[in-house]
Amino acid sequence: MPSLDFTHEHDYRAGPDDHSPEVQIRIFPKGIGSVPVAITAVLDSGASVSMFDKSLLGLFGIADIATGQKGEVRTANNEIADAFVHNLDIEFLGRQMTIPVMFSPVWPDGTPNLLGMKGFFEQLLIAFKHQERAALVAFI
Repeated sequence: MPSLDFTHEHDYRAGPDDHSPEVQIRIFPKGIGSVPVAITAVLDSGASVSMFDKSLLGLFGIADIATGQKGEVRTANNEIADAFVHNLDIEFLGRQMTIPVMFSPVWPDGTPNLLGMKGFFEQLLIAFKHQERAALVAFI
């Protein structure tokens, strides 16, 4: 039986009833002397594109959400909202990557950050050992 060679195992256990694979990523604020900031994001294999809380826009040096490429985001309950895509630099498990991230002006502040397929999962092999609340990751 073939096996996959994963180089990282990430524990996402936050509590016994937590079924959300949350991970820490680092983002790189714009500005002289800025240091990377750690934020929490959910590994969301059901999201076609990553989606971040719009309150983070200023950290990325984005003054106007509408300067991104216009698109739409569809929620799990099939609602559609306007969103804008920006290509952003992040770091996950020590690897820097540039990924497209959507921001929606109508989603409330505090919306969970989601890491989706396009740009993010495309760079990874990932498997979930969900009973153990762990994600196995290899970069491709």
